[in-house]
Amino acid sequence: MNHGGAENGNLKATYDQLNEHGIPRDQIRPAIEQAIALGFVRRTSARVMRVAMTYRLTYYGTISDAVAVTATDDWKRLDEQSVKAAKQKSRGTRNSAGT
Repeated sequence: MNHGGAENGNLKATYDQLNEHGIPRDQIRPAIEQAIALGFVRRTSARVMRVAMTYRLTYYGTISDAVAVTATDDWKRLDEQSVKAAKQKSRGTRNSAGT
């Protein structure tokens, strides 16, 4: 990370940016929801229409209010049942998105 973890928790990308990098628009939300369910990222802002949400990577530490916060590594707590649930949730999101 170019920002040394100082911006982890304030990471964002718009649908247009993600689409420009090769993710089909109808796959963006399911991909994000699956990454959250698998513990790779956490949402750090509330959902607001037309505003890019912010996220943090759980496998990197961050700096919050000038205090270093270590990585939570949520993904390390996964078990087979959690992975299956994440896949089901992702499929449900894809189906509700019309794919």
